[in-house]
Amino acid sequence: MANEQRPTIKSLADTLGLSKGTVSKALNGREDVSEQTRNEVLALAKATGYRLQAKHWIRTVGVVLNPEQGFNNPTLSDFLVGISAQLEKSGFDLLVSHAQSDTDTAAFSRLINHGKADGFILMRTRQDDARVNWLLENRVPFVTHGRTKLAQRHAWFDMDGAWATQLAFAHLSDLGHQSIAYVASPQCYAYTADRLNGVPAGVKTIHASPDEKGGFGAASTLFGDAEPPTAVVCSMDAQAVGVAHFLRLRNIRIGSEVSIIGYDDVPFANAMQPKLTTFSQSARSAGERCASMLLALLDDAPARQLQVLERPEPRFRGSSASPQLSSAQLRIKLGYTAQSSLGDNKNDV
Repeated sequence: MANEQRPTIKSLADTLGLSKGTVSKALNGREDVSEQTRNEVLALAKATGYRLQAKHWIRTVGVVLNPEQGFNNPTLSDFLVGISAQLEKSGFDLLVSHAQSDTDTAAFSRLINHGKADGFILMRTRQDDARVNWLLENRVPFVTHGRTKLAQRHAWFDMDGAWATQLAFAHLSDLGHQSIAYVASPQCYAYTADRLNGVPAGVKTIHASPDEKGGFGAASTLFGDAEPPTAVVCSMDAQAVGVAHFLRLRNIRIGSEVSIIGYDDVPFANAMQPKLTTFSQSARSAGERCASMLLALLDDAPARQLQVLERPEPRFRGSSASPQLSSAQLRIKLGYTAQSSLGDNKNDV
């Protein structure tokens, strides 16, 4: 919504027939304003959405997590640290709350209605995101880490996943791979569509959950095929770990016999043997950028001036190399060493 459409102290004052000073005092809880006047101002502010835009009210930014996001996730922890560090510089605090799912908007409504947050930072956006729809409709300031189908209307910070995926395939092609598969995340997520835009036409693609179990399941399908790939690109590092786990159980050497590329460069990517080729994006830096953008939004910067796309840093490591086996040779080796399931080797991670 354009800035000129937002309610202002002047518009509230004109509507109520009060001075701007009286309205400002009422909004800030000054005692030298009658209770009746204060209630009238607050009622109109809430009805028009002014309270949601007023940065002097609470000086708190909210992040609402869902059950799938745990604090043991190093990416999430770094992201929150980045947000908090940036907010502290401007005298703002970070409030972390929870929702039943990433489509649940009740927590946002509760925090706004109880006067606990001036704005929000959203993570892991969906293409059609109920949270974004609700925040736009209620004129609540927010920034997303990731785009949505309504990206032109709101502030966002994102990494160019399409560029990264395209580079991953080019890297493997340069190494001599002719059979490459792609493991995507669920279609509901915005980053899934973005990264899929970098996948060449005709590449076999499997959608899987963005974790090790999803990667393992995708690998069981890909390497059970008559023409198994000699390289796999994954939309997440955790999926890449699952693919590597599947292959290691079958005595397939990662890198030399099957190449694997991930995305995110989480800490365990550099601890794998061989180390995982991936794309690095600093979660802490992303948190800082999102917080800085939200502060600018609260200071009346237009949302369309707060839309930033950057490229992740490629990390070419040992998990991607020239293939020593053709697809046909790989199939023969897989046939001799096949095992039944992840459940038989749960501790072999």
